[in-house]
Amino acid sequence: DAKKLAVDMIDLSNGKTDSVIAFYNFGSVGQNEIDNNVGTYKYEDQLIPEIAYVSDNKMIAVSDKNIMVFDGSQKPKLKQKIKLEKQIDSVFYNNKYIGVAYSNNDKKCTSHIKLYDFNGKMLMENDTSIAYRNIEFDSNNEVCVTGETACEIYTIHGVKKFYHTFDQKLYKVMYKSGINNYIFIYEGAMDEVRLK
Repeated sequence: DAKKLAVDMIDLSNGKTDSVIAFYNFGSVGQNEIDNNVGTYKYEDQLIPEIAYVSDNKMIAVSDKNIMVFDGSQKPKLKQKIKLEKQIDSVFYNNKYIGVAYSNNDKKCTSHIKLYDFNGKMLMENDTSIAYRNIEFDSNNEVCVTGETACEIYTIHGVKKFYHTFDQKLYKVMYKSGINNYIFIYEGAMDEVRLK
């Protein structure tokens, strides 16, 4: 809404690496605060490489140790902290869920995917054998894992709806309105598919 701003900063003082998240409100609420700052949170010995507003009143911050969920449209407060088991390879989210992928460190190059809601409840836990290029939510809140030529689609409860290896390079998979309708985009081609 062009009134709220979150800033993620690194504090390298005293030989430690700390992260600071500061919230600013440039609307009427922030005018009563010093420098429009409506909240500051410091996290010792953590790096926070990614922050994102996932809705008007919800922001997530992903550190090397935790995922933090902040709630509140005017003065955000820490609502939930999800502890990470180890270093994650990737994170993906939409306005309802957040997912992380860990390497299984095995010869099959599998990854372990976990999906949470913003209350910290784990909804899904699955392994994928795809050497993925991208993991994301489609518009139907399903988890889509894509590699160079392979694709898997999971429901938010971990049911594998689809797996296929294609003959050509796969660029994008999109959910199309209707029941089990998808669009697969390749190099110079596109297929509309309805899953049985």
